[in-house]
Amino acid sequence: MRTRLTPPALTLGADGLLASLDYADRYGSVDGPDAQAEVVFLAGCRLPADWAHRRQFRLLELGFGAATNFLATWAAWRADPARPATLDYLAVEAHPLPAATLANAHAGRPHARAAARLAEQLPPALGGVHLIELEGGRVRLLLIYAEVAAALAELTEPVDAVYLDGFAPARNPAMWTPDVLAGVRRLLVRRGRLATYAATGALKRELAALGFEGE
Repeated sequence: MRTRLTPPALTLGADGLLASLDYADRYGSVDGPDAQAEVVFLAGCRLPADWAHRRQFRLLELGFGAATNFLATWAAWRADPARPATLDYLAVEAHPLPAATLANAHAGRPHARAAARLAEQLPPALGGVHLIELEGGRVRLLLIYAEVAAALAELTEPVDAVYLDGFAPARNPAMWTPDVLAGVRRLLVRRGRLATYAATGALKRELAALGFEGE
């Protein structure tokens, strides 16, 4: 039987952003989660340019959260005439949001309709891999409900880009361990790109030691 995961303890800040009581951190930048998704994560991985005219593009996100990065990536895929034929989006999350909470988090925001559509298909909070097919199967969201280290140990197929988007390293250290970063490096193709909002000196040194060049 699959293990039922512990739901996140949440609060809504005065800025209207969801925050985790467990990790004392927000689900997104105070400057705006949607802008962060586009400027930090898509642009950081040179998307949509790097997926142009590809048959398949595989992207891994650690920390699915409120699906903000996925929704922005899905929107970019839909808007791009040079989009890859298929987009496989793998997302690891140990504490998935309830469907209604995810949809409500995007109310009045750019991807509200897509968030509602996604929420209708969200699986129950049971450990394991859950597949959601969108756009007639051309966008495949693989939700991996597990702790990040366990999830990475099970993944073998390479990915073309990585969004490293867990809560801040000081508040969620298990998401940023050397073993986790090495697991990401193992999966990322040569010349693949990794984007993250975290910019601590320790993280930069760890990534440099694994062969990443910072920008």
